Amino acid sequence: MKKALRIKYKKKVPFWGFLFCIISSFGAFGQTTFKTAYEEASASYQAIQKGNNYYSVSQVYDASTNLVGIGLHKFDLQGNIIKTTELFDSIFIMFPSNFIALDTTLQGDLITVGGISTGSAFDNLLLKFDSNLDTIWTSRFPEQDTFTHFHSLASVPDGGFIIASYKNTGGGHVVASLLKTDSAGKKLWTKNYPLVDSVGFFPYHVYNAPDNGFLITGQRSWHRDYQFDDLVLMRVDSLGKVLWTKIIDEGMEDGIPSAVYLGNDKWVVYAANQVGIVVISQNNVKSYKHFFYKISDLDGHILKRSIATQDAQHVMESTNLCMQGEKLVALGQLRNTGFKFGEWVGGYLSFTLAVDTSLNDLWFNIYSHSNKIGDRPDNWSILYDIRPTTDGGFICSGFYESADPVITRGGFHGWLVKLDSNGCVEQNCTNYVGEEEIENSVLKNIEISPNPFSLNLSIVLETKGLPTSFRIYSVSGKELLVGSLNDGFNKIDVSSFKSGFYLIEIEKEGKKFFQKLVKN
Repeated sequence: MKKALRIKYKKKVPFWGFLFCIISSFGAFGQTTFKTAYEEASASYQAIQKGNNYYSVSQVYDASTNLVGIGLHKFDLQGNIIKTTELFDSIFIMFPSNFIALDTTLQGDLITVGGISTGSAFDNLLLKFDSNLDTIWTSRFPEQDTFTHFHSLASVPDGGFIIASYKNTGGGHVVASLLKTDSAGKKLWTKNYPLVDSVGFFPYHVYNAPDNGFLITGQRSWHRDYQFDDLVLMRVDSLGKVLWTKIIDEGMEDGIPSAVYLGNDKWVVYAANQVGIVVISQNNVKSYKHFFYKISDLDGHILKRSIATQDAQHVMESTNLCMQGEKLVALGQLRNTGFKFGEWVGGYLSFTLAVDTSLNDLWFNIYSHSNKIGDRPDNWSILYDIRPTTDGGFICSGFYESADPVITRGGFHGWLVKLDSNGCVEQNCTNYVGEEEIENSVLKNIEISPNPFSLNLSIVLETKGLPTSFRIYSVSGKELLVGSLNDGFNKIDVSSFKSGFYLIEIEKEGKKFFQKLVKN
């Protein structure tokens, strides 16, 4: 018997209530930027702009019943929360998808997917809401003999919806699956996609293709414990028939691939994570890289491949890619607390990596909820989703771990972050080291000019006779220039650098200072 969903509505929360804006500022060309935390959610997985509002889908918790549910939140363009709607099952745990599973319909409403854990299986949900977060309809897809989990969805030009999921077919085997519905959420067809010579095929994203078909991006596993090895791209027609499958064998673990359609029968696919083993200082450590692929829509052929290597001890996980004008902006997480990432201290930060449509570097920015990297050894500041906004910027959603003992939702806050067109929360943002570390370190009163620069950089600082060095990196982490600094004035020749973004690191007595640089 189906059980009714319990829905709780919350009106606009006062400024002094649960919502608090951590940072509010103006970014590039007066674009509004902010970092908003809200206790209404323990984790926010997707956000999208619709008209003059942002909307997010989150996991929520009811302390009075100990139930977990799905939350939807409406914000104004300054990041202030306007309304929250919470959905709970009367018995079982409900949860939203933690992948890209929030979209607008042709009618301008909101559509998302989630699930209900029934103990032995999951019932999946397709939910439609109006702009005031009132439920229009809910479609429930019971699973009796198999474990199927909706991952992502997209609105389709015919008014219906396409949903990507993974299905456990027994014996430890997992296959990808597509479900197509009409505009009322009624199932039209479903297709399963097993891969030969693999234990599992996990689809993470599904995208509309130019011929009304779809592109699936995911990973396959050779192992029973589902350790991931290869990226999988699968192109299907409008009825789910496979047109081509591309397996990219980079030996990659856990990097979630995402894609953007460029037009002219070309896609860009992005992923980042562990690739192989390298030897550094006699210790085996994992190597982490960013991968961009330009792919032909006609046959899956790789037209261009771009790789950027970060520090070998820098753990990266990719989650999403979006396009704003000529910029392709990737979102992911870092598992460490500094730009050089020489020491393991735990916790997660988030980053954006931007390239142009020719896959040339534009920027690499790092984000922490507190503006301080390294303020807590177990700090989690995770952004899952990034979408373009109408002002040329980006809206991101995720969660961060709070040390506040009064937090009642598992120690996590929902997190909504608005970036400007340069990926900044604050104008001329930098890749920063922790504020406390800078204040208490020997690295004070550093002046770097001009910025933007052209031919030379001047650096003025006090070394007090102590050895002081500098390094300049590209946005992809490649070391370009190394040198030493003297007390007082220093002149550095950077005339050979191409136009773009760079990062300078200054180190003295084990303390490091970072600042973003721009060359005209």
